[in-house]
Amino acid sequence: MLDANTVAVYIPVLRGTVHNGCMIDPRLELLRAVDEHGTVTGAAEAMSRSPSGVSRQLRELARELGVALFDHVGRRVQLTEAGRTLVQHAHQLAEQAERALAAVRTTTDEISGQVVVAGHITALGSLIAPSIGRLHSRHSALRVIAEERQPREAIPGLLSAAIDLAVMPVTAEAPAVTDPRCAVLDIGVEPIDLLVSQTHRLVGADEIALIEAAAEEWILGSREHDSRTETLSACHRAGFNPRPAHYAQDWSAVAALVAANLGVALVPRSVPTQWYPGTSRVFLGGHAPPMRRIIACTRAGAEDTPALGVVVDELRDLARAWTSNQDPEMDIDMP
Repeated sequence: MLDANTVAVYIPVLRGTVHNGCMIDPRLELLRAVDEHGTVTGAAEAMSRSPSGVSRQLRELARELGVALFDHVGRRVQLTEAGRTLVQHAHQLAEQAERALAAVRTTTDEISGQVVVAGHITALGSLIAPSIGRLHSRHSALRVIAEERQPREAIPGLLSAAIDLAVMPVTAEAPAVTDPRCAVLDIGVEPIDLLVSQTHRLVGADEIALIEAAAEEWILGSREHDSRTETLSACHRAGFNPRPAHYAQDWSAVAALVAANLGVALVPRSVPTQWYPGTSRVFLGGHAPPMRRIIACTRAGAEDTPALGVVVDELRDLARAWTSNQDPEMDIDMP
């Protein structure tokens, strides 16, 4: 039987390299992925590997350790006690490796290296892209790469080291991340506004309570889209059930319906109304106006990396502009 003490002694002598920023045996990363996804196929997809390659490397790891790491139960994989023990130590090693890399990088005054930042489309346009422009002019040795990813895709990419930072809203679809393998950093609070046509009766109002739009017809997101849940929850908190008139997911489609006087919609502050002619933004106030928290996730232990720190600081600086009642394009200093 492979107990915790045996694993603790054995792991340091596993062949280790700096692989995608991680200083532990890549096969441990594969085992962690299998544990998370429950299948070799799911782990292989998350790690951008072939299922046969994942199976082969895990068999090699089990043979070197002299224990069975998992059993096949139907189409799924179930870790043995030895496999679970190894995964727990792998989590600790991964965090220690990230902290070691962060500590090494603090020994120089120059901010350098590469940071891959992922986010959904509005975060990419309103936060990530402007931050890259600013950072490029301040830190010439730092390379920041943007990648569009939906929240559900971000955490697997983060844990596989395909990305370094995932910017996402806290929503019903993507609740606050509680995975101990991740560190969660607050970026800011994003207000939610009311989008109306330019001829709407509410245009020109400095600020309204959401209940004032209770009699309107509404544009809601599709059943699978988190914007639908956000709208329904905000309206319920305001004391009414919205009357759905049309359903759309893409912001350009939502704006086209609003511009045609076919309904109103809730829109995050990060979506610039200047992109959508015929619409106007109305700020919401009163008691508990709708808003959402924006977070950035990284691998546990990596949050103190200097390069990551300057990226997070820039994102926070841009997010602070949302709390002033101006359209995003007026607030963001585009490069």
